[in-house]
Amino acid sequence: MEQPQDSLAMQLGLLHDALQLDRRQETLWLTYTDRLQALLTDMQRPHAVSAQGDALHRVEDRITPLRNRLAALDQISAAAAELYRALDERQRGVADEMLPATVPLLADRIEMENGRGGEMRGPGGDMQQGGQGQRRRR
Repeated sequence: MEQPQDSLAMQLGLLHDALQLDRRQETLWLTYTDRLQALLTDMQRPHAVSAQGDALHRVEDRITPLRNRLAALDQISAAAAELYRALDERQRGVADEMLPATVPLLADRIEMENGRGGEMRGPGGDMQQGGQGQRRRR
């Protein structure tokens, strides 16, 4: 089964080949892909959530990794903008088509971590769809 990281590597390879970067652009490309790799590494690493402490500390333990991932996405966005500004008109057309698909979404990872396609356990163990707060009927 193909892993999401394998699919991303393939997309990046196709995009890289299609862009036909010069030396200056290649440096910006490497910065972009390094930022992507840092995010993917963080997304694959398990984050400890303490069962100790009060509710507010435990909530914060769950939110902190997401804040870190958002900061990483901001860095990816900045690197993408620098790369995009350095592209010529033909390359920008290629990037317009292919570059957005190289950015992993946090929601994709959250669904993968839950293993339930967006369903979450609510109070009492009942299933809630996508955080909508509505209980499923049985």
